[in-house]
Amino acid sequence: MKNAYFFNNIILLVMMNNYISVIVIAHDRKKYIIDAINSVLNQKLDKNYYEIIVVKNFKDDKIDKFIENNGITKNYITEEKGVGKKAAIGIDNSSGDIICFLDDDDMFTENKLAIVLDAFSKNNGLIYYHNNQIKIDENGKILDNPQYNGKMIISDITEKSIAFIFRNFGEFNSSSICIRKETIDTNMLRKLDRAVDYFYLLSALKTRREIMLDFSPLTYYRIHKSAMHFFSNTFEEIISSACNYYHEQSKAKEAIYEYFKNDSLLAQVTKADVYTFTAISAILCNKSKFLPFKNSIRILDESIYFPSFRLKLFLASIINLISNKLARDIYVKMYLRKFYN
Repeated sequence: MKNAYFFNNIILLVMMNNYISVIVIAHDRKKYIIDAINSVLNQKLDKNYYEIIVVKNFKDDKIDKFIENNGITKNYITEEKGVGKKAAIGIDNSSGDIICFLDDDDMFTENKLAIVLDAFSKNNGLIYYHNNQIKIDENGKILDNPQYNGKMIISDITEKSIAFIFRNFGEFNSSSICIRKETIDTNMLRKLDRAVDYFYLLSALKTRREIMLDFSPLTYYRIHKSAMHFFSNTFEEIISSACNYYHEQSKAKEAIYEYFKNDSLLAQVTKADVYTFTAISAILCNKSKFLPFKNSIRILDESIYFPSFRLKLFLASIINLISNKLARDIYVKMYLRKFYN
């Protein structure tokens, strides 16, 4: 009995040293945030093991009253537009050792935080955790529920293992990411208006500690028009929005490359992404005929991308040499088909 009591106290101590802070981030959009917060409030994990932090750029009587009535004391309102700045505010005001992010239009499954806490508590070297997603529409109807399970821990950080992580979308969707707080440089994070999930993964990889890919779907990832980066009614509006998006992404990737350039493994990854996003931006913004072709050649042997993606970018760059309008036409048709399917 004494041994069991001692063992239980040790387990409790380990779990308490892995306190979780869930940071819910919203910008302008109010429609889904109560659902997002409710999904955290309704976790199976005891509330003694986690806190909720809300960072948004608006006041709303209904939403703020809901937050207050549910005992959430960390409700920060900021005029900052960038998602990196909002995330940094949440992290700097967090009490947890583990940070989990939740976008206002996504939700957690009820067992997510219990699984996350268990993973970090049993693996002292674990620095980064990523789970799979259940895709839902704007009304919460399930569109895709992958029946995968199982976990993979990557402890040997090499070019090959990094490629495996990226090919399994280990940086996709902030709401599927939990990370040790000590890993994140919030000063750098504040500089990023795009690619913050990418920055989280690279920050973890820099430590050379363990990365866990959990193939269980523990996040409801909402697909809807207001979340689309460049959904508009006309061809020119779509192209203009897409041009701005990829231009902003390429600038964020350049800043991230500068941050990690002294790490040879990460410099290779981030430089490839700079080439890729600069090429796509140049096509969509009609900036250059030759740069996309040049950059597509540069990434032909980059293993972080699937061969099919490398081939598509190479073919797009050739089409762009012939006709920029045709290249952009094809892009819009493929994007709309992906959205409606």
